[in-house]
Amino acid sequence: YLYRKKWGGTYFKCELYGDSNGPGTDFRKKWPRPIGRPDYFGPIKLEQYARERDNCQNCPGLERCPNQIPGYFPVLDEKLPALTNVPCSEKQAEMKRSELSARIKSQYIKPHILNSTFKQLIEEGDPERKPALLAAMKFCENFEAGKTYRGLYLYGPMGRGKSCLAGAMANRLAQRGVDVLMVYVPDFIREIKDAIKTNEVEEKVAAMREATVLILDDIGAEQLGTWTRDEILGPILQERMEARPTVYTSNLTLQQLESHLANVAKEKDKAIGALNAERIMERIEPFVDVVQVLGRNWRREGK
Repeated sequence: YLYRKKWGGTYFKCELYGDSNGPGTDFRKKWPRPIGRPDYFGPIKLEQYARERDNCQNCPGLERCPNQIPGYFPVLDEKLPALTNVPCSEKQAEMKRSELSARIKSQYIKPHILNSTFKQLIEEGDPERKPALLAAMKFCENFEAGKTYRGLYLYGPMGRGKSCLAGAMANRLAQRGVDVLMVYVPDFIREIKDAIKTNEVEEKVAAMREATVLILDDIGAEQLGTWTRDEILGPILQERMEARPTVYTSNLTLQQLESHLANVAKEKDKAIGALNAERIMERIEPFVDVVQVLGRNWRREGK
């Protein structure tokens, strides 16, 4: 390698008095006299520096990175002085994706929904959906943990992209450092009964109560019973109101949702059912901004 062949002498010469274009150039400007440790910044390290910087110039991708520490490359650390490894742009992007994934927890949500972004939705160019998109973006940009308590109720016909809009909200909030839990309500209600057998009910319910932002996807499409309505959904929303915002997506208006909540399976007393439904609506309606989602039917018409 150039540095070893050209300098090849003592460690100090390699570090500070090499070729004017070599890796020691910036160090000479700050330290006119040799300082440092050979094991930090000797000929072998300089050779590694040259080799790995060359690798980065011809990057084969993160999965095939030939550097000693995949995804990292050496830079001159002016504090020691020494060579130190820092993540490349590809590695930083991977770390960012992992960080975002850790902030977005989900139950029964399909991957394409979790991967949705506002950028994708904007590029789809649906003018009728634009007001809902702007409302969702505004919520995410203005959100403040502990201060924002009003969520959104996104409703509209099937196939208009309500779930993808909610997924994009989850991603944007995660980018801002906000923990989000997104739950597909029909599957959650179906499986919460099975959780009784494994004593997981309280764990699942606690996660929904405590999430900084909770997204309930497709509420109104589930088959509720009195127990899941009064002992599961009701307490979750009771805990969250005036403290943590909830975002809903639904095919139903708020009035239709109340009717759905009142007419659950095995309801013996319709009057009590209506009263309990009203109680739940009091935990939803005052704490959301209602947004209608219109536009193309993306399921039927495609992109």
